[in-house]
Amino acid sequence: MADSYEILAALLKKVEAGELPEKKANMLKHLGGKVASGLPITEMQAELLEDLGQEYGLGSD
Repeated sequence: MADSYEILAALLKKVEAGELPEKKANMLKHLGGKVASGLPITEMQAELLEDLGQEYGLGSD
């Protein structure tokens, strides 16, 4: 299974392509900014990313 950072990167690509609803896209952009500034992904965020990844067909290696 892909790790949280890989799932986030893949979801952000979908955001850039306009494939996600605005509310989820904004949340992912915010999280991406936090990660880019050096903050780690929390356990709760990792679970959310895994759920979103499954919802959008990612992370199921």
